[in-house]
Amino acid sequence: MKDRHRDVALFRYSLIREAADPALSPAERGQVVRYLASRDHVGPHGERVRVSRATLDRWIRAWRAGGFDALVPSARTAEPKTPLAVLDLAVADAALAEPASAEPESSSAAAHDALVGGVDALTQREREVLEALALGLSNRVIGERLGVSVHTVKFHVNAILAKLQVESRAGAVAKALRRGLLRT
Repeated sequence: MKDRHRDVALFRYSLIREAADPALSPAERGQVVRYLASRDHVGPHGERVRVSRATLDRWIRAWRAGGFDALVPSARTAEPKTPLAVLDLAVADAALAEPASAEPESSSAAAHDALVGGVDALTQREREVLEALALGLSNRVIGERLGVSVHTVKFHVNAILAKLQVESRAGAVAKALRRGLLRT
């Protein structure tokens, strides 16, 4: 069992353990579940989490049926959101739009980027998000891989788009590929 999955299962159990007590009547259990659903909790990776009553009930049923192992999230398979062929087309289209140079980035363009906060200003986390964008992953999957919320991923994507002066995820990947920021 992966540590992240174990941490999620421990978080789930910590939330439901009181409500899953077989000594509670259905009314008492409902009261506990409503209370838990009404407040924020610190998630397994330090983020703020709010869990619905339906989710808490589902976790309780799973725990009763299969114990702790039933609370471990199943491994997800991530399919790229943007097909690779579309990204290839974006790269080809962008290559036609800009004159080719012998270097991935000319010195005048690099100086311009440094002045306006371009490629050189990408943070390490933004570079990680950019690599995930190149794989065509959704914001949710990127967040899961990096251990951050979807909101944080969106924030990083918007920062990347602004710094690279592009309007789309595919445009960001294309520009990053042209400038040698991504490994092919």
